Amino acid sequence: AAGPRDVRAGACAPDGARRTLARRPTPPSRPRPGWADIDGEALWSAAAAALHEMNAHLPEGWEPAAVAAASVGEAGLPVDAHGRPLRPIVAWFDTRAIAYARHWEETLGASRVYAVSGMTIDGLFGANKIMWVRDHEPEVWSRTAAWLSTEDWLVLRLTGTPATSHSVAARTMLFDRARLDWSEELLAAAGIEARLMPPAGPSGTVAGRVTPEAAAATGLRAGTPVVL
Repeated sequence: AAGPRDVRAGACAPDGARRTLARRPTPPSRPRPGWADIDGEALWSAAAAALHEMNAHLPEGWEPAAVAAASVGEAGLPVDAHGRPLRPIVAWFDTRAIAYARHWEETLGASRVYAVSGMTIDGLFGANKIMWVRDHEPEVWSRTAAWLSTEDWLVLRLTGTPATSHSVAARTMLFDRARLDWSEELLAAAGIEARLMPPAGPSGTVAGRVTPEAAAATGLRAGTPVVL
């Protein structure tokens, strides 16, 4: 789980009792007032270290049966075709894109946006951050192969495969709550290609399995299921 200033890795028994918890700091940088960036590689390193510590403190004979990532859905970053981050994560509380709320009012209106996405128009949602990167960082945008929310970025680093949950996808304000898929209408209104958004599934879906590289970094067993 990633908070605004730390990442936590916890292990729970089948009855829900917490067995161990590890933390690592992930302080944001603030290049301008109202802006907050988090280095994606630093976040992954912090998550990997926390997982390694968590795993090392499990009771003897215990091993994680599965691992899941959780985060605030409004934060995200673009990655290239090789899954490498092209800029820092734009934190959920970053306000640089709030002016884009007017775009939604003028193109579709609040009622239509809510009818499709289930979200009231808000400049903090991921769609606005994506549009801001497109409009203000064209060199980054020209190399963008996917936009990943923070949870999706961690899933990618664990499995090598991009994927997102319905709940996190919803917080981009680009997800169709009835069809449970990316909304063609909202994407078109934002000027964002559907190919940039990761496949979405319900919570509990197995997104992939821990790769040997991720296993070496985290102490998890290679092949451990990673679920949304």
